[in-house]
Amino acid sequence: MKISLCTVPVGLDDGDTIAKVKPGVDTFVSPRSGGRHPVMPKIAIVSLMHWMEKHGYPRQTCDYYDIDMEMPTDARLEHYFREYQPDVVGLSAVVSTCYYQVCRLSKIIRATCPDAWIVMGGSMSASANSVLRRTDVDICVAGDGEMPWVKFLDYVKQHGRRRDYAALSDIRGLAYLDDNGELQSTGYGQSIPADDIPFPDYDILQAGLKDRPQDLAYYFRVGSEAIDFQTDPRSFDKHRNPMLADLWSSKGCVARCTFCQRSTKGYRVPLIESLDSHIAMLKERFNVGFINVIDENFASNREYAYDFARTMKKHDMLWIAVGVRVSSIEREDVRFFKEHGCTCLKFGVETGSQKIMNVMEKKFTVERVYQTLKHCADYDIFSPLAVMVGMPGETNETALATGRFLGRVAHMQGTDPQLMEEMSIFYALPLPGTPLYVYGQRIGLIGSSPKEEEDYLLQVSGTGASKLNYVNLNGAPLRDVIFWDWLVRLEMARTFLELDKKSPISRDSFFYRAVSDTDGLARRKDDLHKPLTVYGIISRIKSGLRTGVRAKLFYALDHFIEKFVLFNPWAHKLPRWLLYGTLKNMLYAMYLLQRALVRSMGRNFNLYKARPQIKSLNLEEQPAKVDITMSIRSIVQKKPAAHSTVGERNREILAIGL
Repeated sequence: MKISLCTVPVGLDDGDTIAKVKPGVDTFVSPRSGGRHPVMPKIAIVSLMHWMEKHGYPRQTCDYYDIDMEMPTDARLEHYFREYQPDVVGLSAVVSTCYYQVCRLSKIIRATCPDAWIVMGGSMSASANSVLRRTDVDICVAGDGEMPWVKFLDYVKQHGRRRDYAALSDIRGLAYLDDNGELQSTGYGQSIPADDIPFPDYDILQAGLKDRPQDLAYYFRVGSEAIDFQTDPRSFDKHRNPMLADLWSSKGCVARCTFCQRSTKGYRVPLIESLDSHIAMLKERFNVGFINVIDENFASNREYAYDFARTMKKHDMLWIAVGVRVSSIEREDVRFFKEHGCTCLKFGVETGSQKIMNVMEKKFTVERVYQTLKHCADYDIFSPLAVMVGMPGETNETALATGRFLGRVAHMQGTDPQLMEEMSIFYALPLPGTPLYVYGQRIGLIGSSPKEEEDYLLQVSGTGASKLNYVNLNGAPLRDVIFWDWLVRLEMARTFLELDKKSPISRDSFFYRAVSDTDGLARRKDDLHKPLTVYGIISRIKSGLRTGVRAKLFYALDHFIEKFVLFNPWAHKLPRWLLYGTLKNMLYAMYLLQRALVRSMGRNFNLYKARPQIKSLNLEEQPAKVDITMSIRSIVQKKPAAHSTVGERNREILAIGL
């Protein structure tokens, strides 16, 4: 039996929406190389192959093709599958924004290997009902994939291409259509033991690069060039190994944020001895001296987190953790981590409004966030934040609360607020496998039929959580919606300026200077000092239209606000109603113009689509009080959908996640 494992590309080559992609046209032209941080290792593939080896499928029986990294053309993919002719193809689809690529790959595989089983796993399986009906995928794997994948290979050994539904029903973690076209689900896959959780295997990763083995270098970067390390003088020690690598120190998450896709239950940590040997290998083989911990929930297991930190210090590694809950970190933890090489902790916060925290089911308070960030500031631990606007219940008041919170945090940390302003401000993007997505379907803004769901998945394929992709789940006026990201930034700047006037922050510390002098911030400041001419504004509008009217839709106006308003003390002397109201109306006028232009070009981004008018989710702000009865999950569960068939019930079980 010949087996092929393939990664599914996450994005498109130009970052545009799927509306621009034409059938039969090659989608990618160059390999993905990442930015200042390394490309994340394909740990799902590594884990699948390790589990296969452990259960009777040697490495030579499976060919790995890292399509996500190499971005091959359609012609090259057709050549590969025609030549290799696998009996089973596994597609690793990690997120629901890769639906178009699942369509594309499965179509090529079916055309070149008509008798092959096509099996898809990853978070995309939350949309199994649409994937199985609208693409050439035969089987979806829900939850942890290692055990279902190997058991399905055993099934193929015995049954070949024949469908034996009694045998399939015995494999936990599968979703498929029966002969009557009914969606069948055997639940979620069982998790492998924690001791078997692997670290990145670079021999496997390199094998997936085919005739471009040199692309293995994209899994590493120079650590001192990342801002997360530049705030710590230890990053510039002459003896330190220069390279930065990613790894997971745990699997799973104890949180249940209502906007977040989850494809595994529970929280597990690997053997600390395995971590020790992996770090020693990275140091010796790849000259690594910096580690980026990309856990979903670092430090939920406090004892293991301390052992992790000790291991980092043993090997003289500096490290950061990019997925941490504030409720997992106390002051003594921050001190210990700092002493053992930590330079940065990034917390999943998303908002400064308690009401929205409750809607998200964060299960902590705004004040707890502030106190944890203060602990980090006291030990010069860099703690940037990401913000999400547009959850159900979002209003101008909650956006203002978020802005005030960020300004307060920037002043407390003693950092340049323009760095805070450089953070990502996302718009809430409903993805299958989340209560937010089910909520969108319940209120009629996202369709429930396979065709309607496919239309939505295509719309968000290859894109991120930008304003253009936003589906107005609030019922709020669009005049407010398109201003929320700017409202947060403006209120943050105003709050910081007010606090700094009363109690000026020190500009002399290494931490402040390091944050303020980073290359990215310096480039942005230089750009803001360039003259802004009428010709420049027109050029930027034309450029935005030529490039697909993507994230810089309002680029000219954005540039104006950044240059003349955002951190201008004189501008903030104006009353909020006057300054904010004027800018809001300017943005709305630009939105109406762009909407007309976009529709005339035959495109229809989520932000521009005409949708049914819905009522706002009216919830009272509850300062410093955790109340999960306000969460979207609780709201959805209060009014469960009626299911007339087993297939409909299975569809919603998969769609709402674990």
